Amino acid sequence: LAVPTDASVRAVGAAPGGDVREPEPVPDAATIFENARGLAPDISKTDELLVAETIPGGTTTALGVLTALGERPVVSSSLAANPLERKRAVVEEGLAASDLSVGDADGDPIDAIRLMGDPVLAAATGLVVGSLEGGIDVTLAGGTQLAAVAALARHAGVDRRLPLATTTFVADDPTADVASLAADLDLSLTATDPEFGSSDHPAMAAYARGEAKEGVGMGGALALSDRAGVPAADVRERIAAITDRLLAARETVGVDGGGSR
Repeated sequence: LAVPTDASVRAVGAAPGGDVREPEPVPDAATIFENARGLAPDISKTDELLVAETIPGGTTTALGVLTALGERPVVSSSLAANPLERKRAVVEEGLAASDLSVGDADGDPIDAIRLMGDPVLAAATGLVVGSLEGGIDVTLAGGTQLAAVAALARHAGVDRRLPLATTTFVADDPTADVASLAADLDLSLTATDPEFGSSDHPAMAAYARGEAKEGVGMGGALALSDRAGVPAADVRERIAAITDRLLAARETVGVDGGGSR
């Protein structure tokens, strides 16, 4: 994080990532990976771990890593229209800057991250690898970015089948082709439908229009909710209530000691 959060965190020694179009956007990839891998003993009392992510531009760096590894180069987008050509152009610049060709990082996940990735991919992959080594069941809670984490874990030697839990918004995105990517990587894909199309709430209506598609662990959270038998209508009701509460809090922030906006 560029700015520390008040929430409890476990630091892995990561600095914000650089421009993927530069030769080495994540120079400390190996350190981040190993530090995250070392967190596993601290969470060893957990039977199941859901790994999620959030980072600006993360589908572009995921595309860079998948390309460097020689895997299927497909990613989703938070935009209704996936700007794949723009992402591919950025990745091509990055490959050229790092003197890489497609598949040159095959079998070398750290190099793939160091030269074409981001710090979150390094941390998530290290956490996944370390947790699996510690006997913890891991679910990749997300879309194509977590599939990129799975690809990195595969190239790090992980051979067991892994679950990928995403939303139907990602699964139904033809530009992402997450089903084929999951099949390539031997991932069991779960796509949960929160039925946002039946709601007129603005936040959920945006998803129905094709925006966002995922969230920080949203696919995994929806899968857990479905597993627990929670009706989708109850999930939508809570989403609406929490969203409205957050928006109301934002609108009543004091300015110069008084007033609201």
